[in-house]
Amino acid sequence: MLDDVGVDGFRLDAIRHLVEEGSAQVDTAATHTWLRDFRRAITEITPGALLVGEVYDVGASSSQYVPEDVDMVFDFDTAEATVDAIGSGQGGQLLTAVGDAARLFGRGERATFLTNHDQERVASDLGEESDALALAGRMLMAGPGVPFVYYGEEIG
Repeated sequence: MLDDVGVDGFRLDAIRHLVEEGSAQVDTAATHTWLRDFRRAITEITPGALLVGEVYDVGASSSQYVPEDVDMVFDFDTAEATVDAIGSGQGGQLLTAVGDAARLFGRGERATFLTNHDQERVASDLGEESDALALAGRMLMAGPGVPFVYYGEEIG
């Protein structure tokens, strides 16, 4: 059925906020149940469909959604650390983020990126200096994780 319209999967926004339970507004048991039911329904229709979840939080929080709820989540820690390292010339935070991600996520469980639709573009953060942007692109494509490029970032 998804094949009829050419859909190979879904990017799910703000998944930690899907189902509130009283005063608990994030990361609820009902959210995990909903995601697992959704995943089961999608894979029954299209085995192998990819589910990518956005959990705008640190890796320790986002890693609780893989692999049971979604196939992969966006790695905000490494994204922020990459842009900061290129901008400042200091790599300590990036080394920490990459090491933490290696411990928290299994192979293929994290989607890497530089910035997304909710953030300033990487060219705005780093300036339009081509060497910094080229380095950011190289680090994204050559680093660990599954790289995602958002909304024209490939052209600055």
